[in-house]
This record gives sequence, C-alpha cells and structure tokens, in this order.
Amino acid sequence: MTSDWNPMTHLPNTLHCAQDAIREAGRRIRPSNRRPYRSSEDNLGAADPGAPSEVPGMMNRIAARAARAEQDGAGNCSEIAAACFMQLRRSGVHPIDYMTLTNGDHAFVVIGRGRDSDDTDCSRWGDAAVVCDAWVEAAYPATRAQMVQNIPGAVQPRYRSLYRWDPKKIG
Repeated sequence: MTSDWNPMTHLPNTLHCAQDAIREAGRRIRPSNRRPYRSSEDNLGAADPGAPSEVPGMMNRIAARAARAEQDGAGNCSEIAAACFMQLRRSGVHPIDYMTLTNGDHAFVVIGRGRDSDDTDCSRWGDAAVVCDAWVEAAYPATRAQMVQNIPGAVQPRYRSLYRWDPKKIG
C-alpha cells in the first residue's frame, strides 16, 4: 500500500486487503474453539477510559497480543483480530479500528471507518468501511455488520473502537 491509500475510493481493494489479512492470520493462528485459550495479556477492553486513540499503551497491547498468539499458534477472536490489525497496519492500510462488542464477547477490525463517525453505530461508519472478522473468516462492507452479527433472538450488537490507527490524523 502507498501512503495515499484511501479506502473511501477503493472499496474492492479494501475488501481484498481484509481478505488477505484474514488468510495471513489464519495461516499463523488457529482458532481455539476446541479448548480454552487465555492470552497472557489482560482483556484489552477492561476498564479502559477515554476515546479509542487516547487509551495509553493500547497499540503496544494489541501488538503484544498478536505476537503472543502467533508464538502460541492459537488464539480467540481478540488475538486473531490483533494479528489482522497488525498485518493491515504493516501493509499501510488506514484508518483501521480494533473493535469489540460491548454487549458480547467478540473482537474484529474495521477498515475505513469515517473519521468523525460514531464508533458505536455501524450504520454511520460510511459506505466504504469494511469489517475484517477473522474469527468467522469473513470480510464484508460495514453496512452489513448489523445484519451479519445479529443473532436471531439475541441482543442487538453494540460496538466500541478500542484503538484507531490513522496516520493522517496523527501527522
């Protein structure tokens, strides 16, 4: 990717980047759905105050979680999402958000969420935003997130960005 990468004008490429990150994470990390897996890291979202990019040390925590899962060769959704996040970051894809469900137990990545969009409302992330959900090995436009992640009879999913990497906003 180049430094002028803009997911807002490259939805097919963004979907392709998400699929590549999912494949790469899957090559190195196997889902731990048959046995419990506990990363040595604390829960990334536990009692973290402030806006997503203001949480101290969050980037280091995501990187450590990804590295540990790659070393172990196993992980749950949060570890696999961390690996995808790091792969996308290394590839120069931005902006990217490490997301969680606040009323569930799931983590995933969103590519291209609108800069000023409400991270808790997937219908406002923008038409070019893409969900990269390596746990279910799926990449899809974020406009479908509510439909894909909503289990019949379950509570409607609520979202939160734990960390946003956007070098254009930083510099």
